[in-house]
Amino acid sequence: MTASANLQPDLRLKRPRRLVGEIVSQALPSNDAVIAVALGGKRGMTVEVSLPHARMSARAEIAKALDGYVFESVVRQMADGAGQNRTSATS
Repeated sequence: MTASANLQPDLRLKRPRRLVGEIVSQALPSNDAVIAVALGGKRGMTVEVSLPHARMSARAEIAKALDGYVFESVVRQMADGAGQNRTSATS
């Protein structure tokens, strides 16, 4: 396996993470969502957006915005205590 083959999954995840971060930041300027992107799932890529309980009012808007993309997406409430070592919505 070449070095470029090892980097390929990271490159495929970077653009969707940035795109979802932009979508989330438009609906949720507070920037306290956690975004996880992984290869796999029914559509080949899964995006999970976790929102703090206080920000769940933005859930429907974010879910609707993500529905138009090829990747599988889930918008859910953040588990208690989660998000302390997180990737911010704009990273």
